[in-house]
Amino acid sequence: MTESVTDKQYMRLALRLARKGAGMVSPNPLVGAVMVRDGKILGTGYHQYFGGPHAEINAIKDAGGDVSGATLYCTLEPCSHAGKKTPPCAQRLVKEKIGRAVIAVLDPNPRVNGNGVRILKEAGIDVQTGLLGAACRELNRFFHKYITTDLPYVMVKMAQTLDGFIARERQQQSWITNSAVRRRVHKWRSEYDTVLIGAGTLKSDNPQLNVREVKGRNPRRIVLDRDLDADPGANIFNNAQSGKIILFCGKHAKTEKIHSIINTGAEVIRMDVDGTGRLALRPILRELHNRGIASVLVEGGQKIFTSFLSDDLADEIRIFIAPVLWGSGLKAVSDKINLDSFRLAHSDKLADNLLLTFLRKD
Repeated sequence: MTESVTDKQYMRLALRLARKGAGMVSPNPLVGAVMVRDGKILGTGYHQYFGGPHAEINAIKDAGGDVSGATLYCTLEPCSHAGKKTPPCAQRLVKEKIGRAVIAVLDPNPRVNGNGVRILKEAGIDVQTGLLGAACRELNRFFHKYITTDLPYVMVKMAQTLDGFIARERQQQSWITNSAVRRRVHKWRSEYDTVLIGAGTLKSDNPQLNVREVKGRNPRRIVLDRDLDADPGANIFNNAQSGKIILFCGKHAKTEKIHSIINTGAEVIRMDVDGTGRLALRPILRELHNRGIASVLVEGGQKIFTSFLSDDLADEIRIFIAPVLWGSGLKAVSDKINLDSFRLAHSDKLADNLLLTFLRKD
């Protein structure tokens, strides 16, 4: 069946609903659902929190029970396996005797991936897939990377002057961007599982790395500190309740220093260094993935930016450019970095600042 304008409108509503779960459901996907019968919306729902009812179940509940013959619009294929507290949505939809299902994308989880659609079709339900698929895949880019690889999704965020500098030469903290940019970054922090910096940024900027400019949950905070030089009195440790803190250090780190950091409420993990003498990033990302972390927002300085890009571990780069000229300072990345594998996807203005978004080329 060819989709109608109305089909697209309902799927766009499902997309808007799905976005409400940002930052609350990871590492599960963002999903929105709309139940419609005879041109009337019976119920809507979205996945609200990790371990909670799925979007389809919430839409059925919102409809008050009877959804027989209705059309389901859902941003992701209904699950076909039972979760910790969630029964299979596909079987529940069959039980409720819906008449049609319009599904944006199949679930990349190997435990599902077409099985949910199969269950619906075998029950005689008319199923259509692919409507607004690109938008729904973009919505769940964290989940897709997490479920199909052993690494989380990585976004590198930079803020620089018009002439390409991110910090003064003496490394003192200097605000480059405007307040609208800072609000946007705090919004991202509330949506990503972790925010990551290096030891240099911790020392020079003494950041908190929590969410203050907008409403939202605090991410885990990660510091890559090979020599474990972190000051236990730094701001990041003064609000440990604002999100779990993990420091990765080299295996040579002194035990007494590890204990001083652990006493702040943070966790310390010893890791290997690579051939260049820096902490090996890929094993760190695998460790985060194994802990159920699906997304990492990299905020930390030149060395960290350069490391993630030179190791080809970034999925996305976002650069804020402020209309100021410094003439000198610290560049965002080493001049040797090749960004040919990225394409400019979006450009936006936040007051007088420009935001450029680069994504990996297909």
